Amino acid sequence: MKNCKPTATPMNQKDKFSKEDGIARVNEEKFRSLIGCLLYLTATRPDILHATSLLSRFMHCPSEIHMRAAKRILRYIKGTCNFGVKFLKCQELRLHGFSDSDCGGFIDEMKSTSGFCFNLGSAIFFTVIQEARHCSSIYYRGRVHCNHNSSKSSTMVSEVIM
Repeated sequence: MKNCKPTATPMNQKDKFSKEDGIARVNEEKFRSLIGCLLYLTATRPDILHATSLLSRFMHCPSEIHMRAAKRILRYIKGTCNFGVKFLKCQELRLHGFSDSDCGGFIDEMKSTSGFCFNLGSAIFFTVIQEARHCSSIYYRGRVHCNHNSSKSSTMVSEVIM
């Protein structure tokens, strides 16, 4: 991996993972160790959080496809060594919220995922990821929860600042 070609994204958007994919299994101990290291790294690299969390679902039954995806995250990290969370002093504190959804992204259980996060100044301070079985409501539920929590967060921030 030392001389590998860096990649621009931690995961291919079209990749769908399954427990029973029919591909040869890999050493569970090595896969668990790699995923554990990546999870530790997510504290300062939230950009790899989704891909790493997705692969952590397969720690008990990893295949070549899962290992290849984990190595892609390593290739992404190699190309983005200068990325990370930097805590800077801000002149003006602004609350920003972001949300995203994925319909039916987990093949084994056909669950849909919705998530949102907030940042204040230079750092993320609140993140939520939710799963649901129904694809039709996941987009709306994610946005509704994001809006609801943004009003609560802005109230909390104004109370702390005052």
